[in-house]
Amino acid sequence: RERAMNYKDALGWSATFMKNGLAAFLVILYKGEDITEGVKTMLTRIVSAVSFSAEEYEKGTLRNQNVNDCELLWECFCQSREQNPMSDEEQQRYLSWIEQLVKKRVDGIMEGNHRKYYGECAAYIAALGEIRESRGTLNKKQNLMLEYKQCYSRRRAFHEELRYFGMKDKKK
Repeated sequence: RERAMNYKDALGWSATFMKNGLAAFLVILYKGEDITEGVKTMLTRIVSAVSFSAEEYEKGTLRNQNVNDCELLWECFCQSREQNPMSDEEQQRYLSWIEQLVKKRVDGIMEGNHRKYYGECAAYIAALGEIRESRGTLNKKQNLMLEYKQCYSRRRAFHEELRYFGMKDKKK
């Protein structure tokens, strides 16, 4: 007989699904050719969540290029985008939805003072900015990071995480 999922299990599962699903959507919506720092972090999250292995993927194929897990997963995402394109309207709808999810996630972590998740928040913010830049909005990553820095001006540890992902402090 299967054990029913209790409330704590359901919360843990939904948080994990949300974070990894969000990471996947961010990677899907990225239009750039090169893997940027935020997108790389999202790929790493997905690789870990689904136990993706380049070695396992390449077994039984004639391909053996010795690429790492993230690089091969990136290639898979790129091929999938080419084979299953989304309309611009659909992409924009998803991007607006994701922006709301990132804001809710960051606000929830900051309001709850969950310091160990500041790096995760900074990664989502960086990836979101990189996606906007890959779609033609100049300096969106930098501007978005500075906006969040200003919103949480007293969170030095959060600012350090934003700097890790490329935020440059503006001189006052």
